[in-house]
Amino acid sequence: MPIVGRSMPHLLASGFLTYRRRSGVSSSPTCACLRPKARVILLDNLYVEGSSSPITHHDHNGNTFQTRRLADGSSYRVLKNFPSEAQLQQSVAGVGECCFFTRWQYYWAFEYVAVEP
Repeated sequence: MPIVGRSMPHLLASGFLTYRRRSGVSSSPTCACLRPKARVILLDNLYVEGSSSPITHHDHNGNTFQTRRLADGSSYRVLKNFPSEAQLQQSVAGVGECCFFTRWQYYWAFEYVAVEP
């Protein structure tokens, strides 16, 4: 079923930002689908030295990439950004308020409330 207008009452997403090029939440077409006062919760993993795959490349826009190796020996460069709390706050400027960031050992959660367009 297609999403029409501002019909989404809430959004829970994992990996929503980290596998996207840096441009912020507000550039996402999903924001246009959120009802005013919709609660949004984004979840993803933190970069943890010794646990995460190493970052092997940076581009001129600040995107980071990891090289992932498969069991057959092939390898692929994968876009994987690790936004900071400040970057997440900045990414919802103008589209979100009441922001709250939680950090655990390996993961983070970022919650905000959608505002009127």
